[in-house]
Amino acid sequence: MAGQTLTITKTISTDAAWEKLQEGLQDLDPFWDAVEMHMIGSLTQNFESEGRPTAWEPLSEWTIAAKGGSAILQDSGALKGSINSGNTERSENSLDIWAGEVHGLFHQYVDMDPMAQFGIINKNKKYPMPMRPFMMFQDEDIDTIEEILGNFVDDLIE
Repeated sequence: MAGQTLTITKTISTDAAWEKLQEGLQDLDPFWDAVEMHMIGSLTQNFESEGRPTAWEPLSEWTIAAKGGSAILQDSGALKGSINSGNTERSENSLDIWAGEVHGLFHQYVDMDPMAQFGIINKNKKYPMPMRPFMMFQDEDIDTIEEILGNFVDDLIE
């Protein structure tokens, strides 16, 4: 049956669709629930991959010896575990997700000398702790959120 196409279309009155859409948009919780679940999973993956899209700088030999291992930001799991639905806030237009561990700020934003916490200043900066940003949206997250939105709207007008 070369050259033949079968098209099946479902039509809905634009007035009815518009009414369903307006009514459904009064409650965005299902949309935000799906986005929140996806983003918490994506942020967790940043830890499991030890940095995305760019890998975190490896630990120094000194740090590996002191810790007894080379896993980055995963010793206790507290920082990764603190990114959960208890650490989110929603408004009508946004979703905020944060890490519930204060030390995460240092890893996210600050190049620091790990000995500074003990009052030891390393003047030659041989052993700085590099930033290891973990609160990173990935390009694929945007695609997924767009898909979640499309599905949400489709569900409203069906």
